Amino acid sequence: MSGARSPCRITAYRPGDRDAVVHFQRLLWNGGPSLNAAYLDWKYGRNPYLDHRYLMLAWDGDELAGMVGAFGACWEANGGDRVVLPCLADAVVAPDQRGGPLFGRMLDELVARLRADGIPWLLDFGNGLAVPALLMQGWKAIGPWPLASARRGGRVVDARSWPEAEGGGLQGSRSGVSIRASRAPHPPTIAALAAEVPLPDGVRRHVRDLEYITWWHQNPLARYFYLTAEAEGAPCGYLVGHRSLDPDDHPTPTTILDCEARSDEVWLDLLETALTHLPGSTVLLWARDISPGRRGGLGSVGFEVKEPTGQVTRDWQLPSLILRSTGVLDPSSPLAALDSPAAWDLRAVCGRSWR
Repeated sequence: MSGARSPCRITAYRPGDRDAVVHFQRLLWNGGPSLNAAYLDWKYGRNPYLDHRYLMLAWDGDELAGMVGAFGACWEANGGDRVVLPCLADAVVAPDQRGGPLFGRMLDELVARLRADGIPWLLDFGNGLAVPALLMQGWKAIGPWPLASARRGGRVVDARSWPEAEGGGLQGSRSGVSIRASRAPHPPTIAALAAEVPLPDGVRRHVRDLEYITWWHQNPLARYFYLTAEAEGAPCGYLVGHRSLDPDDHPTPTTILDCEARSDEVWLDLLETALTHLPGSTVLLWARDISPGRRGGLGSVGFEVKEPTGQVTRDWQLPSLILRSTGVLDPSSPLAALDSPAAWDLRAVCGRSWR
C-alpha cells in the first residue's frame, strides 16, 4: 500500500523556473512555447510597477503542479497620489490536483507575502462561477456592472479588412471629424487625452501615463486595433480594440478596452467606426463609468446592454471586481474605502486588457 501523497511545496518564482512555467502554462496560454515565454517576460518581467515576486508556484516533487500570479497595477487619486495594488491572474492547477486545496494554499501564501510587504488589497477582475465561493471567503465585491455587446448575426469581420491603408478616409457621421485607423499605438496621444478626463475626489482609477501605455500595448498574446479622431489636424479622441490570437472566426469576443473623446459625438463616432471594422463576430464594451449621455447612445451605434439582475446565477458572466484585504489596512486610511463601488473608476481596465 502506497503512502499518503505529500503536500505540494509552494515557492515564489525564480528565473530558473522560467522553462517549467512556460511549459506548464500551455494549460492556460495558447501562444506556443515562444509566445508563452514572451508573455511571461512581458507581464511579470517588464511590468512597470512590480516584478515576479508575487508569482506563486506549487511543486509536486520536481514537477510544477500549480501557479497563481499577481502582477503590478497602479491606481491614482485626484491630486496625483498613487498606490500599487496587484491584480490576481494566471491561476492554473494540474488536472490531478484540481478539486483539492492547492489553489487555496497558493492564494494564502500570496496574500501572506502581500501582507508582509504592506500591500493592503489584492484585486481580481476575473468573472465566473468561482466568484460566489471567493465572496464566502471574505472577498468584497465591486460589481457586477453592465456589459454592452454587439453581435453581428453570424457575420465575421476579418482583421485583414482593418482600414489602416485608408489613412484619413474615415469620417464620423455625427461629428464630421476625421478618423484614422492603425495597428500601431501612439502612446503620447493616448496619454495626453486620458489625462484630460477629470477624476472626482475619493475615487481611484488606473494610471494611463506614457510608461504604462507603452508597456500595456506590447502584450505578445494580443492583437490591438487603434482609432484616432482628429479635428483641424489635432487629436480629439481615441479608441483601443483588443483581440486574442484566436482566428477571427473563433467565438472569442473582441473587446473595446479604452475609448476617450472630447465630445459625446466623437465618442459615439469612434464606437460606430469600431463596430464596422473590428475583427470577429462579437464586440464587447464595459458599460461602467460612462456618462448618461454616452450610455444612452450605445443603442444607436449597435450595442445592446445587459444589466445586472442581482441574481448570482444570472450575473456570473458580467464583469466585476472583487477585493481581498491582506489585513494590514488602518481603518482610518483612505484606502479603507476601496471596498465601495463608488470609490472606483474602472475605465480602461477591462479584464481582457491583461490577458
